[in-house]
Amino acid sequence: MRKTSVLLLLLAFAAPMAWAQNLSYKYFLVPIALPVQGIPGANGSVWTSHFLLRNDASESVSVIGFDIGCGGISLCPPPRPIPPGLTFAPLFIAFPPLYMTWLGVDERFVEQVSLSLRVQDVTRQGGHFGTRVPVVPESEFRTTIYLTGVPTTSAYRSLVRIYGVTGGRFRLRYYAIDSTKPYTNPPVGADRVLGTSDYEFDENSPPYSFALAVGVPEFGEPLVAITVEALDGEKIWAFASVTHNETQNVTIVAP
Repeated sequence: MRKTSVLLLLLAFAAPMAWAQNLSYKYFLVPIALPVQGIPGANGSVWTSHFLLRNDASESVSVIGFDIGCGGISLCPPPRPIPPGLTFAPLFIAFPPLYMTWLGVDERFVEQVSLSLRVQDVTRQGGHFGTRVPVVPESEFRTTIYLTGVPTTSAYRSLVRIYGVTGGRFRLRYYAIDSTKPYTNPPVGADRVLGTSDYEFDENSPPYSFALAVGVPEFGEPLVAITVEALDGEKIWAFASVTHNETQNVTIVAP
């Protein structure tokens, strides 16, 4: 069992400010919010993200957490509410290495607001529109995340991306799975454990958040299942990004 210390990415939680204390917000994790100009990746790739928000409510909706161009969320006046029937592309203040952030939506209108996020290698955009990435409500965070069908061969770069609000201890466990043929009945016995990795974070108190990317080892198995467990009861969310080394096409393996 391997224990590793990692550097946390601390981000300001987009909590309601004084001007919005009369409203209650539901918060959504935006796992990847890359700068407009993109960031360089492996094999000459340049990655950017595209976020769209649409208000289908019959009235304007308050949304907080995006950049309105005044130098920082904590210094900004309140953004204008989003008019009904409008789709727009907000910008975010997010920092390396993982560029995560949070978005708050007036909880009365959550069902009428659509959030869409995709990432794209702009050097190959002629042949690929990009990959959809989940935008996750904080209410879906849990203590254990299950990811099934992640490749571990040399043709791919697989990363498990873990997100949470406070620190603690976390364990990744990898299982070999037989995906070569279908079964009329399930085989006897459990999946074989390939290995575990432990990670320990310094304690952080809200309103801060952390994000961590863990490279999946090359076990030589075509596909593995992964569990991500918070050992101290922390609520987390995670997904695996799988990038083909030649085409740079990305596949998301989510819970």
